[in-house]
Amino acid sequence: MAVCYKFDITQWHTVGIFSGLLLTPDLDVDKGCIANHIIRSTPVVGEPLEWLWSRYWMPYSAFAKHRGILSHSIIVSSIVRLCYAFWWMALIPGTRFYYSFAVGLMISDAAHILMDMWSEFVDGFRLYKNSRKKG
Repeated sequence: MAVCYKFDITQWHTVGIFSGLLLTPDLDVDKGCIANHIIRSTPVVGEPLEWLWSRYWMPYSAFAKHRGILSHSIIVSSIVRLCYAFWWMALIPGTRFYYSFAVGLMISDAAHILMDMWSEFVDGFRLYKNSRKKG
């Protein structure tokens, strides 16, 4: 007799948060991102898998401007990437989508976007501070 384990909401949130490592807002960057590195690090099949991953996301990176609304907004970009990544689920009868997973990805995206904003602030402050030293 097989034992079937059902995830609860918190577990789907957690899966969504960690999926943000692969479904990162930076999938639109032409030179790759952390997701490419993680996939490439997979033993034996990493390099061919990373090549396929990069090719799969090429159309997305073509239409999503980096740090634009389609790649770096908490709700819109998460939904766009989820639809792009899992469009094939609509073809399978009886497939369910767990909204808690989407919420987890949105939490991950929010952290990513806040870190981007922080790094821009720090870089801007550093540039300002260095320009005052020269003057």
